[in-house]
Amino acid sequence: MMAKSNHTKPRERRTVERFAFRCPVDISTDDIQLRGQLLNLSATGALIALPAEISLGSEVKLRIELPGDGPPLELFAMVIRKTSNHPLRLGVTFILPPPEVVARIRGLIYETK
Repeated sequence: MMAKSNHTKPRERRTVERFAFRCPVDISTDDIQLRGQLLNLSATGALIALPAEISLGSEVKLRIELPGDGPPLELFAMVIRKTSNHPLRLGVTFILPPPEVVARIRGLIYETK
């Protein structure tokens, strides 16, 4: 009989697929304004590399400069994950993104597939 391993694979928490996507992003709170790099994107959130820390649970405003002729995406998000390595990486979930923003993100993801 084979012994069970005490090590289990971490369960994936995301329900929406994310895609590697790099572009500049401005992130701000009431106290901080930073310029970062978007690392991946989905219709519900993103992973962002930043030069400084923002606390877990912080509500932030994002301004994502997508390629092309359209205006930057502007939306609110909450920091739900972060790493301590440098550059700092934040996982954010979008807070009530406008339907037109979600449509642009989905269109962009579809184009990159």
